Amino acid sequence: MSNNHIGIWYRFKHLIVIICIAILVVFVYFYLHKNNLIVNGVENKNNETDYDYYNSKTKDDSLSKFGMCAVENYVVTHNADVRRTPNRAMYNSVYKLKFGTLVYTKCKDEENEIKNFDKTILEREGRDKYVAIYAEKPVLLSDRPVGYIYADDIYKKNDFDSYKPKPKKKPEVKIDSGIMSVIESNYSIDGEEYAITKDPNKKKSSIVYGDFNNDSYKDLAVVLENTDATYSMVYIYLNNPSENNYKLAYHKKYENLLKIRAVKKEEGVMVNSEITKFPIDGVLVTNIHFNSFYHIFNDENSTFLVMPN
Repeated sequence: MSNNHIGIWYRFKHLIVIICIAILVVFVYFYLHKNNLIVNGVENKNNETDYDYYNSKTKDDSLSKFGMCAVENYVVTHNADVRRTPNRAMYNSVYKLKFGTLVYTKCKDEENEIKNFDKTILEREGRDKYVAIYAEKPVLLSDRPVGYIYADDIYKKNDFDSYKPKPKKKPEVKIDSGIMSVIESNYSIDGEEYAITKDPNKKKSSIVYGDFNNDSYKDLAVVLENTDATYSMVYIYLNNPSENNYKLAYHKKYENLLKIRAVKKEEGVMVNSEITKFPIDGVLVTNIHFNSFYHIFNDENSTFLVMPN
């Protein structure tokens, strides 16, 4: 190398090195894009679902080619879960959608008379009552969903005018199996059949607990209805710790009841227009005419004193 070339090298060596590095970076960048490595890497990171039927090398994978179409749907559940996988696996909920959010699904196009429709494509759009949803209208088979949603949480836009909200399920009133067996043992009394009401609103106030005979053990009172729900029977059971069971201490037939509740001792309650406090827990029964009756244990005869209010 001549002295002139050496001088140029020393004078511009930093600039030459920077240019070489820039050329190398540009070359690597375009090489990776050409081989689709960067794009695939990002997609795989953000979407963990395996769509093994997608083929990115297909020149024309439009939905219509496969007899499919995109359908608009509305979310009809408040805070509907969108999941990473089509199931209720733990920690796979990615976010929630509000009621009325527009989402898209892929469906079979009933107007497309394509022969040999591949049902496996449609099956992969949903599984176990979960369906793949899209934030933007999908055009290609290879368009990827944003997640899965429970099928009952969305409703097709074209059918939305006929949509009726599902009635809210009221929480089930659970009764301990041991307590339930005690109650069931006295379903039949005085020649008439009674049972726990099936009305969830009334069932919430069908059974109460308290220390009704002041022996430091929890007792129970329950309301049962006859078969046509015209009459009710109040049962009061006292805990019998020596025999490890409940003993039926009192029962009384009433016209169909509105509610029953426990009155705690020393609780101030209104009795005949005066505030009264009982020394032990009691049972307050209210009928459909809003007449109320206090049931207080009388230890002199081991039964219950009924006080109309």
